Amino acid sequence: MEKTWIRGLSALALALPATTMAQGLPDSSYGAAGLALQMPDYADDDGVALNLRAGADLSDLGANLDLGGGSLWVEGELTQTLVKPSYDFTVVDPVTGATDTTEYDVSVTTLGAYARYVYPVDPITLEGRLGLSYLSADVDGGGSDSDLGLDFGVGVGFDLTHQIRGVVEYTILQSDVDHFGFTAQYAF
Repeated sequence: MEKTWIRGLSALALALPATTMAQGLPDSSYGAAGLALQMPDYADDDGVALNLRAGADLSDLGANLDLGGGSLWVEGELTQTLVKPSYDFTVVDPVTGATDTTEYDVSVTTLGAYARYVYPVDPITLEGRLGLSYLSADVDGGGSDSDLGLDFGVGVGFDLTHQIRGVVEYTILQSDVDHFGFTAQYAF
């Protein structure tokens, strides 16, 4: 049931670009919120993460860059698990051969800084991002891990209104956790 709901949300996010027109962000900074399908490599099922972002156009901050018609943005992002992915851990008794399986839920939090390249291809924008994030994974019932690592992603942006645009993107966080989601950006 949970995977059906998540797949339905993902399909809706993918269908939105076909019904909208995009011109790129109208102003030089934005705040954003969105949901992502959270797919840790070590989990048996997927979760859902909330992501919050803020960004600014580097050209409006005084950078004089020739980017072949595109623009370079800098952004910060915080993600937090809302629906926890889980994995099964099985222990086999070496004497009797009996097995004991326990299911563990995982909560992932990230804090990152990114460079985002936005290239307009009317009526959409093609986008790529590269950055560094701190990732913390906590296992219910014990254990945690954290790391600093490289992230990258690709996406498609489109206008919803003059100040609100959507972005559907796929991001790989430190090669351990994948996010596929939809983010709404409010330009100001």
